[in-house]
Amino acid sequence: MIASMVPELARKYELFAHAADIKENLESMYSENSRASRYAATKELVALRLREGASVHEHVLKMITLIEKLVNLDVVLPSELQVDLILLSLPSSYEQFIVNFNMNKLDPTLDVMLNMLVIYEATIKKEKSVLLTAPSGKKSSFSKKRKSSVPSKHFAKGGSSGLKSGKVSKQANDVCHHCGKSGHWRRNCKDYIDQKRSEKGMYFIEVNLSVDSSSWVLDTGCGSHLCNDLQLMARSRRLDVGETYLRMGNGARVATEAIETIYLSVLNSDNQVVLNNCLYVPTLIRNLISIPVLDSEGFSFVFGSSACLIQKKNKVICKGQLVNNLYELNLNEIPINTISAKRKTDGLNPAQLWHARLGHISLRRMNEFTRDGLFSLEDVKSLETCESCLKGKMTKSPYKGQMERAKGLLDLIHTDVCGPLSVSARGGYSYFVTFTDDYSRYGFVYLMKYKSETFERFKDFRHEVENQLGRRIKKLQSDRGGE
Repeated sequence: MIASMVPELARKYELFAHAADIKENLESMYSENSRASRYAATKELVALRLREGASVHEHVLKMITLIEKLVNLDVVLPSELQVDLILLSLPSSYEQFIVNFNMNKLDPTLDVMLNMLVIYEATIKKEKSVLLTAPSGKKSSFSKKRKSSVPSKHFAKGGSSGLKSGKVSKQANDVCHHCGKSGHWRRNCKDYIDQKRSEKGMYFIEVNLSVDSSSWVLDTGCGSHLCNDLQLMARSRRLDVGETYLRMGNGARVATEAIETIYLSVLNSDNQVVLNNCLYVPTLIRNLISIPVLDSEGFSFVFGSSACLIQKKNKVICKGQLVNNLYELNLNEIPINTISAKRKTDGLNPAQLWHARLGHISLRRMNEFTRDGLFSLEDVKSLETCESCLKGKMTKSPYKGQMERAKGLLDLIHTDVCGPLSVSARGGYSYFVTFTDDYSRYGFVYLMKYKSETFERFKDFRHEVENQLGRRIKKLQSDRGGE
């Protein structure tokens, strides 16, 4: 107990014989159960008031903390008195809550009451925000550059002069262009507002469609094929800055960065669509296929039944489906040119190759896939033992270290240094070193101010144990931590 005290306090209790006497003396000096502490907590609890606009959650939590502090000081307040103290601390904006609370004769716990007050606070803030909302969707006339004295309809009636700015309002002499009366403008005219509310509203709806930027759309008004992904190219040529510009539908000019050839693989078919001289424009949202360019290359088009058939020499090459009023081509998810880098087989037979591609599945699953017609392999039964599978299932034998125990005292000593400690011990010690005999498990602990004292402490330990036991230390073992 004395070791944990500050030096000034420890010197006072060095001559005390019993710990009980020390505890009793400390309680008399630092006990919270004093008249002054109870008075201070009670005074703060009774005088605490919630300011208008302040958080009721923090306020009630503070009062609950004071009530619990009084309980620790042996002052237990009745539950009804605790609730009354909280209600008395609320401002005038909570009068309706207090009336409803008393009329319903509620008897909740402090936690439930806190939740009720938080809900009521949110209701008050919502009502205030509605009152302060401008009557129209236009931008407010109050700004940093212009100070206006125009009153809001919630703060003035008819010809009221509005805000208390000390200046004459400009509205006082102006005439309303709707009703002809003076003292207000048309935007604040009651008759004009009522008329607009009675009229049938016009709504503008913006439809935001989630589109796939990698899809290809047929475009009759585009003079070139356009692409937004350079990885789709089979071969391309970079363009110099400013070499080629593209004029968009809104008149804006967009620079093209490359010209390329793209091969598109048609879904569920071996057909390909070759797009020659396709311009790379990274800012495009969708990839566009120019119908005029395909028409010049001998393609024909048939539109109908929400689809577009692209033909060449009376053969259907691909089909475009109507999606969100746009014709999109039905293509494979991965273009044919992006899968050109295939794994080298290294002389593997088809069974070994599919076994590796499918994540080294078992022979039984390979047979099931063959029966289901997913692929045709005649030599599944001849699948050789997979070297990768064998290596993956191997386990390493456990390492058996040297577990021999010492045969006698001081044959083997284990040592370790700990520190620096976050809090220094009395005397300024921040490190300690341990020496443990392997045979007897008897240990020694030496305190140190600095780690550099380790060797000196070892010499002290060595002289002590060797003189006591009449034996020599044969081996010293550490964790190689620099001791």
